[in-house]
Amino acid sequence: MMPDTGVPASGDDVTVDVDRLVRRVAVHGLPAAPPIRDVLDAPLDDDRFGELLRRTERHRVTGHLMDAVESGALPATASQAEQVAARHEAWCASMLLLERELLQVIDRLEANSIEVVVLKGSAAAHLGYPDPALRLFGDNDILVRSHQIDRALHVLAAAGYARRSVPARPDFDRRFGKGATLYSAASTELDVHRSLVFGSFGFAVDLDELWDATTTFRLAGRELTALDSDAALLHAMFHAALGDAQPQLGVLRDLAQRTTSPAHDPERVVALARRWRAMPVVKRAVSLLEAHLEVRVDGPIAVAAAAYRPTSTESRAVASYVAADRSFTAMVLASLPYLPSMRERVAFLRAVAMPSTDFIATRGIVGGLAWWRQGLRRLARGGRR
Repeated sequence: MMPDTGVPASGDDVTVDVDRLVRRVAVHGLPAAPPIRDVLDAPLDDDRFGELLRRTERHRVTGHLMDAVESGALPATASQAEQVAARHEAWCASMLLLERELLQVIDRLEANSIEVVVLKGSAAAHLGYPDPALRLFGDNDILVRSHQIDRALHVLAAAGYARRSVPARPDFDRRFGKGATLYSAASTELDVHRSLVFGSFGFAVDLDELWDATTTFRLAGRELTALDSDAALLHAMFHAALGDAQPQLGVLRDLAQRTTSPAHDPERVVALARRWRAMPVVKRAVSLLEAHLEVRVDGPIAVAAAAYRPTSTESRAVASYVAADRSFTAMVLASLPYLPSMRERVAFLRAVAMPSTDFIATRGIVGGLAWWRQGLRRLARGGRR
């Protein structure tokens, strides 16, 4: 990152740090966000502006770029402003189609007495942001109850949604899975969740309590169910802290949007995190915000995160999601302490150690023996670290 000399760069200055500029765009509009003009005081040349536009799209913060250009916070030529408007309009059109599809999905599931909570995407846009158009999304995410997920997937398959992978065993989705990713005939993506994340921290979430932590929002005249502010903030922490080693800036903006909003109850967020054994997730999420967006979290959440000291079991669990050499085998082993009973641990190990032939085939492996050998090799590599 380029050092802050206190002197803003001109648009044709080759020292303009586009990466730094994208990060400023990602926090634009937040309380106490540093001004973009501290970095740039004149329009970029067209090539570097094109790079800026591509990066904001990749990080899903083009809505904030549009807002920054329209408000004059980011200097741009008339042609550059038109480019941003065109890309943002294309995103908005795509999101409207996804929202129409979301309503159709919910109609089908509710017609079969399947309860649905909308996650991220449209729910985050309408409940977390002053203008829903600021928050870009490229798929739909829903939550269904564990005992209903098999039926939900059957209903959606009948509606034309295809799953590109199969569960390890017939009861895996209901007992251990995060959910399933489906694709429509038009190749739009629909993620059907039963928990917030797979593995250690997903097993620790109290799903009954999660289903009690809901609110509603309106979409096209319909009232839909979503996670309430506190549960949605925790979900944003899960997504930021456990999704990728280097999280997308749009994911971090979701987290920053919620942590800087007065809508949540920080004491309840910390209490939920403690009950769900998710304090290591909170600690990493707060750290990522400060490191990547320079957003400082204050109050009870920051105090609890700073004071928390993860155990070795918790550190292994976090590493199983984000370490550079992470593997499915490492995630399985790190997950065992989070399962509620020995019976569940044995069932989980059996499911991943002896999955169905169809499951193995989707991984490009021929035969159960080859699956075992691959797992043992990964386990051996993990033991040497």
